[in-house]
Amino acid sequence: MPVRATARKPGISRTTVCRAIADDAPPTYQRAPKGSVVDAVEPQIREPLEQWPDMPATAIVERIGWDRSLTVLKDRVRDLRPAHRPADPVRGQSLGAGCSV
Repeated sequence: MPVRATARKPGISRTTVCRAIADDAPPTYQRAPKGSVVDAVEPQIREPLEQWPDMPATAIVERIGWDRSLTVLKDRVRDLRPAHRPADPVRGQSLGAGCSV
């Protein structure tokens, strides 16, 4: 089937059809990761967590002056907190969430 006819039926570009023929796999759309609004303040979140690993996220919000979504910041604090907890002397690893020590 000619490239022009192949492109006409689904309504795509002939260039797209030519690239698809030349590729081993079908073409896919990939978007670069966008990032998060919390990325800019992550160093400010880490500072109090280094001294007080169990500091509530709401206290961190007040310290850094966060005025956006609380949920987004709480999720990041939840991800960062285990790296700042002291090592468990019995298991030799940091205390994870849910430990009652």
